[in-house]
Amino acid sequence: MVSRSRWLAVLALVGCDQGSPPSVGQDAPAAPRAGVALACDDTPFVQMPAKCEAPTQILPVDVVDIDPNLAEDPTLRSIDALVSVATEAIIAVGSYDGGASPDGAWWAAIDPTGATLWSGSFPAAADVAGVFATGDADGLWVVAAQVDDTTVVQHFGADGVFTGEATIVDFTATSALAQTGGAVALFGTSGPDGGAPAWAGVDPTGAETYNGNQDLTPGPHLVAQGSVQYFDGPGGTATWEHDPRGEPDEGFPLEVGVEQAILTSTGDVLAMGAVLGPLGDNTLLVRLDDAGRPRWALNRPRAHGEVVLEGLLDSAIVVGQSFYCRPGTYYVVFDDVGGIVEDGLLPAPPEPWILDSEAHLTSVALEGDVLTMRAFAIEFEVPKP
Repeated sequence: MVSRSRWLAVLALVGCDQGSPPSVGQDAPAAPRAGVALACDDTPFVQMPAKCEAPTQILPVDVVDIDPNLAEDPTLRSIDALVSVATEAIIAVGSYDGGASPDGAWWAAIDPTGATLWSGSFPAAADVAGVFATGDADGLWVVAAQVDDTTVVQHFGADGVFTGEATIVDFTATSALAQTGGAVALFGTSGPDGGAPAWAGVDPTGAETYNGNQDLTPGPHLVAQGSVQYFDGPGGTATWEHDPRGEPDEGFPLEVGVEQAILTSTGDVLAMGAVLGPLGDNTLLVRLDDAGRPRWALNRPRAHGEVVLEGLLDSAIVVGQSFYCRPGTYYVVFDDVGGIVEDGLLPAPPEPWILDSEAHLTSVALEGDVLTMRAFAIEFEVPKP
């Protein structure tokens, strides 16, 4: 048997930063194995300086410090999500430190000037294990999963008016999806020892519409766990599934596969994951049509994508962490066939991010006890006549 260290040593001598090119065409298969980023030297694991172009630094077009205007002025612990609803506001959602009391959730709707339009918070009965948010033209959902296997959800209209709340016991939410009419679909686990997969639905008034171990989500939705599965409605069988990982699994590179996926306004799916190499990660991005057929697939060497967004003109935006040759928070804009429109480094934390109403790439970060919003102007390729 060949030891793991021998395998890594062999891999580190194979090549240097050769990523797979995009596969173009509706029926083109995704690259079966994304190119792993390897060192350009003769000594494994000694990261000598790589020959690469200096990364482009993009500076923010606006930087604003924000007063979230929260009652009792709690100590903010994290920002976990950014959501855009019907208004031009960006809504930041996160958790706060309860001190001697359990942690809770907070939210603040922020206009482009940095002014807080409306905000709020709620204490949890037990420490918050995760805070999620989702929304659309019908309003905002704030979801707080607690360490006691209870999830609290609250709904607000686009003007910040509270409409309903639900407390779901024996359910730990891991994600949320806004539904038509203001409802929300929750995905998570239920039961002891990490629990089994569970689903729940809540309408805008806080009434549960379903809750159990069956997926009764009425609208189209995705499950991204190595492969990406597309469901067009309730039921336990996916309409289609796409797995970008190689067959058979050769052990190295260690392929994680799809970690998140989003539905675009055109019905396409943007699926993002990672390929783990001996000297760092590659970001894997696949665009699929509404039948699950790959339009193109590519990888970003020595980078780990944190956020995938739909941009203008059928573009895709990835923001994440770049290593070694291009250290820092990176972004890249891909056009509708996988070509790079723009990329560079951003002087900001890697997540969360959103495309705001002015088509700026925007982050809201907690730096110490200061809440700061940064907006970056990015390019979108205009289609040729």
